[in-house]
Amino acid sequence: MTMEEYSAFKFKAHLANMTVSEYIRRLIRSSKVQQRLSSEHLGYVRQISGMANNLNQIAKRANTTGYSETHQDCRTTIIQLDNLVKRITE
Repeated sequence: MTMEEYSAFKFKAHLANMTVSEYIRRLIRSSKVQQRLSSEHLGYVRQISGMANNLNQIAKRANTTGYSETHQDCRTTIIQLDNLVKRITE
C-alpha cells in the first residue's frame, strides 16, 4: 500500500469514526469479488462486437439502398446472434 492509499484510508476511516483496521475489515466483508471472464466468454464478447459492427453496416446500407436490399443480411446476422446466445446460455 502506498502512502497515498494509506492516507486515503485513514481519512475515510476518520470520517466514518472508525480505526483504519476496522474500516478495511468492513470494506472486505462488504465487498464482492467477481471472477474474470473465461477465454471462452471473451471470445463470445468479440463475436458479439463483430456482429454489432455488422448490424451497424447493414443499417447504413439499408438507409442508402433500401430495406428490402438488406433484408437477408439482417436475417443472417440475427440467426448468428441467436445461435451465439444459445451457446452462451448452455
